[in-house]
Amino acid sequence: MSSKRRNLAGFNMDKPHELTGYLHAVSPVKKSSKSSYFEMLLQTGSDSTVRAICFATKKHDDLKARSSKKSPVKLSNFQMDLKSNTVLMDNKVRIDATKVSFAPKETPQTNNIASLSGVHFQQLITIKAKVTKISGTKKVTTANGEKCKAECFLSDPSGTIPLTLWEDKINEVSEGKTYTFHNVRVIKECKSDKLALGTTMHDCTVSEAEDFIESLPQSVELPDSFTTTEAKVEVIGLLTFGKYLSCLQCHKKVADGSFTAKIIKCGNCNLTQKRDKCITNCFAQVKVSQDDNQFTVTFFQEQIKKVFNILQRPQTLDEEKITEALLDAPILKIKYDNKSKIINEVSPYII
Repeated sequence: MSSKRRNLAGFNMDKPHELTGYLHAVSPVKKSSKSSYFEMLLQTGSDSTVRAICFATKKHDDLKARSSKKSPVKLSNFQMDLKSNTVLMDNKVRIDATKVSFAPKETPQTNNIASLSGVHFQQLITIKAKVTKISGTKKVTTANGEKCKAECFLSDPSGTIPLTLWEDKINEVSEGKTYTFHNVRVIKECKSDKLALGTTMHDCTVSEAEDFIESLPQSVELPDSFTTTEAKVEVIGLLTFGKYLSCLQCHKKVADGSFTAKIIKCGNCNLTQKRDKCITNCFAQVKVSQDDNQFTVTFFQEQIKKVFNILQRPQTLDEEKITEALLDAPILKIKYDNKSKIINEVSPYII
């Protein structure tokens, strides 16, 4: 029979035999809506650590003392959350003294971005840094339901590092300001495995701090998530509709006066061409709704065509039919530019 089972508030569990190592960063006892607990890190090798949560608060003083004395321990009769690779301990856990073949890894007393390479993975830290870039907000599905998420870059004189902001912490920071972040967790980027930081849902606090006197490093190249936002939206109205001519060669918009001229010259590539040979395109500024939030985005010709394809209707430049199509569209999944609000991807939202 498999040792995996469902318990401890729905964790996907496994029950390993034992783990040995040093305890680090034992937190104070915390309270959630369901239980009291405290966290720590278990160093299981020279460069390997695992996060641990203990729900047996009577064991706090014992584990805190073993951590302070740097005494290696052997843990048994505990369980493992396979999804987050977290040790879960309750009153049944057994904690024994033992010997290990590696030394305890020292944790820096003060943290700057460069020093984080010496910090244990999953450790909670405090760090002062300047917020240099903030992405658009997304709604993502987590084990605890749908949550709001944004990303930013932090900079201090020693380097830069990405930080994931969750829920109310998104509105607590502003681009260009310096803050002290308390209880942010050291994590790894899912794609590159590089170090990153993340705010916690309950314990993280953010306070504004004085700017650095020293010069800060240049921001790294921004990923797509910093310049675009994905959203599932419903079209609720059309604000503006317009048509324009595009150059035959570069496909850029030509001057508005070109509608009355027979021969026109493209201001971008300098191609002289007949007006009636140019490509006619259209755009629509549309009011959309995402949950209780309403905002305006712009559909250009290519994305309007996709809406017609979704509805299986013939393509047209007729304003009335385009308006009807946009209003008849199902819930859409869109990706738009954070600054211009121009949509560059659209598809039907699939639950």
